[in-house]
Amino acid sequence: MILNILLALFVLNIMVIAHELGHYLLAKKNGIGVHEFAVGFGPTLFKKKWKGTIWLLKAFPLGGYNGLKGEMEAEEGSGNFATASKKAKLQVLVAGSLMNILLAIAAFYIALPLYGWKVPTPIDFKPIGAVMSVVGGTYDPKYGAEHPYVTAILADSPMSKLGIAPPFSIVTVNEKVTVTPQDVITEISTAVSDTVLLKIAQGDGTLIDVTVVRNTDKKIGINMVSAPVQLDYSTSLLHKSFSGVTHVANMTLLTGKMLSAMFSFSVKTGDLEPLGYAFAGPVAIVAAVGTVVDNSKTIFADLANMTGLIGVSLALFNMLPFPGLDGWHIFLVLYEKVKGRKPNEKLVNIITAIGLFFLLSLGVVIMLKDVWMFFIR
Repeated sequence: MILNILLALFVLNIMVIAHELGHYLLAKKNGIGVHEFAVGFGPTLFKKKWKGTIWLLKAFPLGGYNGLKGEMEAEEGSGNFATASKKAKLQVLVAGSLMNILLAIAAFYIALPLYGWKVPTPIDFKPIGAVMSVVGGTYDPKYGAEHPYVTAILADSPMSKLGIAPPFSIVTVNEKVTVTPQDVITEISTAVSDTVLLKIAQGDGTLIDVTVVRNTDKKIGINMVSAPVQLDYSTSLLHKSFSGVTHVANMTLLTGKMLSAMFSFSVKTGDLEPLGYAFAGPVAIVAAVGTVVDNSKTIFADLANMTGLIGVSLALFNMLPFPGLDGWHIFLVLYEKVKGRKPNEKLVNIITAIGLFFLLSLGVVIMLKDVWMFFIR
C-alpha cells in the first residue's frame, strides 16, 4: 500500500507541479514577479530565495502553487499581474494547461512504443492519426466493433441462476443489437418488463437465447468489457511519428464521448454510479496504481500512460470557464478585451469565492466517494 501511495503521489505531482511551473515560466518571461513557488502544502520544511522567488518545500507532498505578484490586485512597483497586458495574462493563464499537454505528449511517446503502438480503448470511435481495430478479430464496420464481452458473473445474481459460464458475448437485449457495455446496461435498466431476453454468443460461436429476470436494482449481475477494441498507431511511420500528439487528441475525444454517454445514461435511468467513476481524485489514483502494480505485466508503460491521461484531464479541467479555474480568468480577460472595460470587481470576487468553495467541497466529496467505492464497498 505504501508503494502504491508513493507512486500515485509521484504520478499526480508530476502533472500538478508541471502545471504550476508553466505559470511560473511564462510569468517570468513577461516580467511578472513571482513571490513564492511551493511544492506540497502544510508546514514548510525548506525554503530558499532564488531569482526573486521564495521556493518552498511543504510537509504534505500533494500538488503545489505559485503566488504571482499582484495576482489579486496591483501591488507597488512593476511586474504586477493585475496591470500586465492582456496578451501577457493570457500567456500565463494558458501556460499551465499547455505544460500538462506537453508532458502528456512526452509520457505517451514513452508508453506507446512499449505497448507496440497499440492501445486498448473502452469504446469505439473515429480516431485521429490511427486506425481502430479489434484485438484478435475483424473490425465490423456495421456495428463498429464486436459485441459486449461478459468476463464474470456475480455470485447469487439473476444471471448466476442460469448456469452459463463466462466468457461470452451479448449480441442483443430484447432483440436490440448491443455494441457496447453501456448499450446492455441501458437496455436492461430501461426495459418495460423485469424479464429480459438475451441472445448470447458462446466461445465457439454458438448463439443461444436466454431469459433472465433482473433484480430490484434493474441489473442482472454481470461484469462486461467492450469487445477488445484498440487504437493502432503502427500502420504507418507517419502515425508513429505523431502518435504522442494525436493520442492526446484521441484521449480528449474519448473523454468527451464517455462523459456524454454517462450523463445520458444517468438521465435516462437515474443511476448515478457510472458518473462516480468519471470524477476521481487522489484516492482513486492510488487504487488505479495499486491495480497496475498488482496485475500489470507492463508496469512502466502503464504508469507512463496513466501520467499522460492525468495530464490531459488536468489540462481540460483547468480550461473550463468555471469560477476559480484558469479558464474562468481567461474568460474575464477576454470579456475585458471584447467589452473594452473590466467586469464589476466586487461581483467577480464574490463569484470566484463561491466557485472556489464549491471546488474545495467537490474535492472532499470526491475523496470520500473514492474511499467508499475503492476501499470500503
